[in-house]
Amino acid sequence: MRSAPTLSPVLLLPCFFAACAVADTREPASLVELRARGAVLQKHEYSCGAAALATLMSLFGSPTTENEALRLIFGSELPVVAGKDGRPQLRALNLEDLETGARRAGFKV
Repeated sequence: MRSAPTLSPVLLLPCFFAACAVADTREPASLVELRARGAVLQKHEYSCGAAALATLMSLFGSPTTENEALRLIFGSELPVVAGKDGRPQLRALNLEDLETGARRAGFKV
């Protein structure tokens, strides 16, 4: 019976150095950058649901911003309520709102 071929460390050494020569030389990313990679970050206090929906839509091949997701959910008029300090703020989203946005974007929910 024939034994499996073995690779000599001497033959692997040039491959190792070649791989090091073309290694990625970008600056290391911060933890914040790594966490945000591929995610749509929320810009409004109560829009985390819209940012999450936009992230999922982007991951499934339909790149979307948070504002586009909000327009899908609510249309042109965003629901604004009085905040604790009396200033207007966006109404918090619920699961029904997210489902509405996903359906309007053409996803099966």
